Amino acid sequence: MDSRQVSHKRTQDMREFCHAATSSGYRAVVFNKRGHGQSKLTTPRLQAFGCTSDMKAVLAHVQSTFPGVPVVGTTCPFNFNDGEAASRVGVGYSAGAGLLSSYLGEMGQHSKLAAGVLVSPGYQHYMVHATSTSPSHFHAQGGLHPLYNYLMAKSLQTLLAPHHAMLASHIDLPAANAASCMADFDQAVYVKLHAFESLAEYWKASDPLRDVHNIAVPTLFLSAKDDPVCPTRLIDVDIVNRNPYIMLAFTSHGSHCGFYEHKHGRLQSWAPTAALAYLDHVLGRTL
Repeated sequence: MDSRQVSHKRTQDMREFCHAATSSGYRAVVFNKRGHGQSKLTTPRLQAFGCTSDMKAVLAHVQSTFPGVPVVGTTCPFNFNDGEAASRVGVGYSAGAGLLSSYLGEMGQHSKLAAGVLVSPGYQHYMVHATSTSPSHFHAQGGLHPLYNYLMAKSLQTLLAPHHAMLASHIDLPAANAASCMADFDQAVYVKLHAFESLAEYWKASDPLRDVHNIAVPTLFLSAKDDPVCPTRLIDVDIVNRNPYIMLAFTSHGSHCGFYEHKHGRLQSWAPTAALAYLDHVLGRTL
């Protein structure tokens, strides 16, 4: 497993989800972060983990393109169009789930999404990032396994490579290329690029659950207890459960964005089916 496989896995997740969604009558709109998906940077800026400005711009464009259609939330917003009854919803996987959580919390009752599903989201990593001295210490405090920490850093270096010329004078490029864990990469790139005073300040501002109390649309959190990347032990269950709009679902197995079952002669994730069933229910669609 290398960094290219990490990126490929997320792409495959989106393809499978979009196929399931369009087959169920949704119109899928995939949100790619700037600089991702082979897109070219035209300004020296990368989207910080918890920054929602680009997503807000995309949703505004979707709303103007399909006026009167409510939107549901995957870092892929989806439109469902059924005559007069239409909704925009959002579903996010992994880091995309963190972005969706940030958006829903920031916007509250003003969200342009009618509902959301978060598959394998990150939970309050800043709390352990702020006090960790090494990847092993981070893991001991409840964070991701050092191997995944290393692979994710290498995946981000691959993402950064096409943009060296644009970003070189705005980040610590040598340190970013030498990073062997997420904390070192974030310090070299995002902390410097967005003028944060420290890594702890950056992660506190990027915490996906910083405004979870403010989420005001039906939202499903789906996580596996054996997730090595976004461990469920980092979530404050009591805080989340105080919000009546949120359903928190834990499975014993499923790993990170996996949730596989043997179906039609092959391994297939049941997460898209579960997410769409939830969205259908909260939107009042006939199954």
